[in-house]
Amino acid sequence: MFVNRVGDTGVVIRTRGSPAFAREPERRLGMEQGSIELMDETASPARPSVYLAHASEDHAALARPLAEKLLANGIDVWLDTWEIRSGDSLKRRMEEGLGNCTHFM
Repeated sequence: MFVNRVGDTGVVIRTRGSPAFAREPERRLGMEQGSIELMDETASPARPSVYLAHASEDHAALARPLAEKLLANGIDVWLDTWEIRSGDSLKRRMEEGLGNCTHFM
């Protein structure tokens, strides 16, 4: 199951599997039927998307060069210095990046 924040107070819950599989946690949690979205297991994104986590001291020597190589090979990359701007909520921007990635490094 995947839980993503929507706005300040909402969440979206998604899962892979059969409709019956999704209905069981809805029943146990007292949720309305259909609240948990089923993800299409055959669908795949046109391009992979990597969330690149790293220590600050590794940014220049490791993270940025790796991110640039991934981009050059057709892979979208979420890198903090490219995605977080002054005044942004760090937590929110990181959660968005994680929620939209297909891979985590």
